Amino acid sequence: MIGEFSPLPESTPPTLITRRHTFDDEDALAGYLELWTGSPQRTAFAHPDYILAASAAFDLPSFWLGVYEDDELCAAVPLLEKTRGPFRAAALPPLTPIFSPLLRENPRESDFHRGDTCLDTLIEALGSYHQATLQLHPSLTDTRPFGWASWMTSPRYTYVVDLTREEELLSTWSQSARNIARKENEEFVVDESNVLAPIAIDLVLESYSRQGKKLGIEGGALDTLVERVVNANLARVFAAESVARKKHEAAAIILHDGISAHFWLAGSTPGKAMTVLLGHVLGKLKDEDFELFDFVGANVPSIAEFKRSFGSELRVYYLARRIRHPLLRIANALRPLN
Repeated sequence: MIGEFSPLPESTPPTLITRRHTFDDEDALAGYLELWTGSPQRTAFAHPDYILAASAAFDLPSFWLGVYEDDELCAAVPLLEKTRGPFRAAALPPLTPIFSPLLRENPRESDFHRGDTCLDTLIEALGSYHQATLQLHPSLTDTRPFGWASWMTSPRYTYVVDLTREEELLSTWSQSARNIARKENEEFVVDESNVLAPIAIDLVLESYSRQGKKLGIEGGALDTLVERVVNANLARVFAAESVARKKHEAAAIILHDGISAHFWLAGSTPGKAMTVLLGHVLGKLKDEDFELFDFVGANVPSIAEFKRSFGSELRVYYLARRIRHPLLRIANALRPLN
């Protein structure tokens, strides 16, 4: 009969087991690092050394959840735990634009429809927290599994530069940015050194203060976080010094995993120094065969336009959050738990 169909035969769902680990469990950590290395969601923000740096800076215990299929790790998510009274949260640490599950491979749409993927199992395990917050990797654009599990998702935006493109970097820049990079290049000396980290921090704080904004992190915590990621070789520090004024006028701490780099912390005095610095940084990363540069955010119009001028492309990612208890929803509206 027209319109009749036979359902596809059901496949046997995989046997998935969730385990909770600390980052000092060396045997389990070897599996985490292997997953991180090959995962589509790999970034420096999911590296154990970054998680431990954030744990120390914000005084939050760190763990990770792993999902195992036939005793092989197929998904994991780092955790920093925060408590408020009887409530327990999987918190989103400050200055962490991506805090996301790591998957062995991205599921297909049909896999999500069955609801038995490694990601589904991870989401279910996170349901044990009264509140959980993630900032998903841009590769996780299908957020329906979170919605089906009663999470709320909302889009965020960033600009990225594809460093694998064959054309010269400057040829993709806006005319004004290109002119500054070429005409002002001799006015600054751009150096790379870890000893420049305190200078970078000062310029970041000065930039926020000048704009009447707060970084959202105390000075001691910021110093600890930066020191630890720099010592773990997850960060590179660049600064541009004015030849005429003998003063550093722009600096950036670039977080990286050897493949993708993030414009993590940056500050400058008003002027052209940051454009010159970015020309140097992007060229150097391209020469070193990095694949992607993420400007980390495109949510403030004036800053977004500055980032767009460097031949970047707009990319969307998602904030995902679930708050289980109604009292915690009220408290979170007054003072966020994370």
